[in-house]
Amino acid sequence: VMDAIQYFATHGFKVYGCDLSKDAIEKDTAKSKDVDVIFKVVDASSNDEVQSIVNTARGSCSGGSSNVTVYTRFFLHSIDEVQESKFFQALSNVLVAGDMLYFEFRSKEDEVLDKVHGKGHYRRYVDTPVMLESLKSLGFDINYQITGQGMAKYKNEDPFVSRITATKV
Repeated sequence: VMDAIQYFATHGFKVYGCDLSKDAIEKDTAKSKDVDVIFKVVDASSNDEVQSIVNTARGSCSGGSSNVTVYTRFFLHSIDEVQESKFFQALSNVLVAGDMLYFEFRSKEDEVLDKVHGKGHYRRYVDTPVMLESLKSLGFDINYQITGQGMAKYKNEDPFVSRITATKV
């Protein structure tokens, strides 16, 4: 994820990195001292906190009229279904037509595979078709969706992941 943050920041995007962990924010801030990134502690299941960071991002754009893109990589499978529902609802409440979502996460097909970070590492295996329907019901058009292997290899692991892009309508 840090590579993506640095990539976006060095290619002209205003980037806000968010995490619930203050320690993670401090570490990421130290790692990215050479790029223009603002890190904030944000609870993704809090409507007010999600709205605040999105509004801050939108307000930092020239004239406040630019669209916002929300990018998550290997985040959605780290939260439970209730947190995900609250996060999606908060995004639906604050995002406007043309705003984008870019998500990558471990899908349910990955559950049976061996993991480098095994049983002691929490991860939820997301049912991608259910997630797509949830996003559609909240006013998002799905632009792209793929589930498969070969997209996120890690050491000797080749997980099943899903990638989704969606636009708020």
